[in-house]
Amino acid sequence: MTTAPTTPTAQLRGNACPTWCAGFHVPHRTDHHGNPAHPEDAGVEHGSATIDEWHVQATMTALQDEVTRVTVTEFRHDHHNDDELPLIQASAVNPGHLCSVGLYPSDARRLGEALILAADMVEDRIRAMRGEQSMNDYEADRIAAAIGVMRPDWPVPSVRTLIRERLQDRPRRDVAVALAWIASDSATKTPARVLESGPWWLAAAADLHDTREEGK
Repeated sequence: MTTAPTTPTAQLRGNACPTWCAGFHVPHRTDHHGNPAHPEDAGVEHGSATIDEWHVQATMTALQDEVTRVTVTEFRHDHHNDDELPLIQASAVNPGHLCSVGLYPSDARRLGEALILAADMVEDRIRAMRGEQSMNDYEADRIAAAIGVMRPDWPVPSVRTLIRERLQDRPRRDVAVALAWIASDSATKTPARVLESGPWWLAAAADLHDTREEGK
């Protein structure tokens, strides 16, 4: 019988979020009977914020409420890193059917743009893993100082700690944009809100989408 290593749950590999993760987590550590999963299978599925979603055009009234949604997911194992690749998910790409794809041109274009944005986001994560865009301490300090100017009620040391402990593996541009987004929202009470799912993690990709819109 195989027994799992006695790694504290907080330190398990499956709990380490990809840079694009928006706080959507589905643990897979027990089977449907509630028994511990095999250690080779145990882990967590991570999900991004919605890249885009919209009601597709449909000629049948029954299908007009179907929503096409594009997201990114990745399963991270607790005890190994085999086969860990992000997957771009697209739901209801052919409303009412299970095979082939048949979309009106406007839906096909929007789906294509959403898939490209998802791929851009995943590739940014890969570049960050290679150290090409991850932040150093000086950059984290500068972002924390800037957010402190925007929100004097947020102590700069607290923002700095949040960035260094929870966000430093993300691309620095994404972190700066996301924190500025929530800091500008009067409903935000604490900078920790940035760790939740929300539009702030899509804000950094907005200029890519806008550029494609202008080029139509």
